Amino acid sequence: MITAPRCSILALAALLTGCAAQSAPPTPTSTTARLPTLTALVSSGALEAAPHSRNAPIRLGENGSVLLSDPSATLQLRVVDTLGRVRWQAAPRGEGPGEARMAMPLELTDSSLLAFDLATHRLSEWDSAGTLLRTTPALPRTPLARLGDHRWLGWEPDQPRFGVVEVDAEGHTRPVLDHADAELVALFPAVADARMIVPPALGKWRGGVLVGNGKSYTLALYDSGGRHVRTLHRVLPPNRRSAAQVDAELGALAGRPGARSEHQEARRAQLAAEVRPWFTHVTPLGLDEAGRIWVVGQQGDTTFADVFTDDAFIGRILLPCAGFEGRWALRGHWLALVCAPDDPAFAGDAVVKRWRVG
Repeated sequence: MITAPRCSILALAALLTGCAAQSAPPTPTSTTARLPTLTALVSSGALEAAPHSRNAPIRLGENGSVLLSDPSATLQLRVVDTLGRVRWQAAPRGEGPGEARMAMPLELTDSSLLAFDLATHRLSEWDSAGTLLRTTPALPRTPLARLGDHRWLGWEPDQPRFGVVEVDAEGHTRPVLDHADAELVALFPAVADARMIVPPALGKWRGGVLVGNGKSYTLALYDSGGRHVRTLHRVLPPNRRSAAQVDAELGALAGRPGARSEHQEARRAQLAAEVRPWFTHVTPLGLDEAGRIWVVGQQGDTTFADVFTDDAFIGRILLPCAGFEGRWALRGHWLALVCAPDDPAFAGDAVVKRWRVG
């Protein structure tokens, strides 16, 4: 992770912005088929309101408050309201009950917050005072995408692809999809090297469960009984780094921008030719208040939100989010992304930008 430079952290406050089968889902209405509008939320922030890096995972509450994680802080989890104020904090560093080493936010309610510790594999819940309400033993599954109150879609280790399960706040799980489902097998073909298994991007749609492959830009829609309904696929040119991104990566590797050597030039060609995924599996796919499906990703230097109905692509919205590393959240009519600051003087820092979805 890239830690925000201490010298510029004060500037971040000012930059903070914002199992039965179901019947077929309804035909998209004029509301759901319309490309949404976005209204930027500008907030005055507190010193602690900024993420520690552009890789900081976030989640949203119903009222637009952001739950973010900072493993470098004494209390790893904090809630920042729409005015940029830190309202709650929880999860001291450690491995005891109520502590965490690598807390991943899961859910924010009016009275509690929940997170999964990627280090100890425990799922825990704290109240608004930071008091531990409950915790689970280590889980073999990783909860990720919110299905409803205290219910998430998660990954289950499997060969030759990840399984998809539902996890509740007590740590109980149930299978959601058949690992041998023909569409799932086609979406994630078997690979010889287990290290190359692609985890699915998970989410929900109005009729059930959503599973995506960011490399092929494919979304498979299943009903709540695990039956395949349809597949959405965007046909796009290969997604490669821009020249500026290649230069930035080479500069970071060399320790000084613009460095040149035979090795650097070979690495430059490799980075320029590499095909990148359109969206990442580490962030859940989104569903807004109108039932539209959202995919947020990056094409070259451009950060975008692609919006779909249940059965068609609506359109693409370009987002002013430089340095996007795939960390975003959508809930109801709120969208939030972790971005680089707009001021280039603060390169390496991170801010949260928020929009209201119309």
